[in-house]
Amino acid sequence: MSTADGSSASDGATPGAVVEIDALTIRRQRELVLDRVSLRVPRGTLHVIVGPNGAGKSTLLAAVLGQTAFDGRITLNWQHTGAIGYVPQSFPIDATLPVTVEDFLALTRQRRPVCLGIASATRRVIRDLLARVDLTGLERRPLAVLSGGELRRVLDDGPPSTVLGAAADIDRLSARVGPQVPR
Repeated sequence: MSTADGSSASDGATPGAVVEIDALTIRRQRELVLDRVSLRVPRGTLHVIVGPNGAGKSTLLAAVLGQTAFDGRITLNWQHTGAIGYVPQSFPIDATLPVTVEDFLALTRQRRPVCLGIASATRRVIRDLLARVDLTGLERRPLAVLSGGELRRVLDDGPPSTVLGAAADIDRLSARVGPQVPR
């Protein structure tokens, strides 16, 4: 269980629930953003968070990811690594910044600073990641010139587990969790 202070525990969790949110309240500079929100996501189900702009959808996800302070309780009952792929609503990139797709992906995949070179083992990992998201051959492309869909796939290079975020590609997500609905 993740709590507002970042501690972990498992008491109070409902068996079979992957995510449980109880009385989640978030304020930003005294402004109430979310007020006592509760949600239970049973294992093996697919949920979509829908609402108008400003309703708090992204704020709710930020709390689940531990990126914002909150009152209440969030319980995460992951299996295995509990990895989450999160695609933010936007990811502004300075077009003058000379960062390639490979540079960006190497930032968290090797200890050596990217400016000192990318290790051959890291290059292999990146090549495999890009192949998995159908972007083979884009290692040297500047990050700033990627299309919106290409950028989302670079950002969503994690394991095919749970994808959170407004920019998630619904076709790829539905392929991960079950059969496609005929169009």
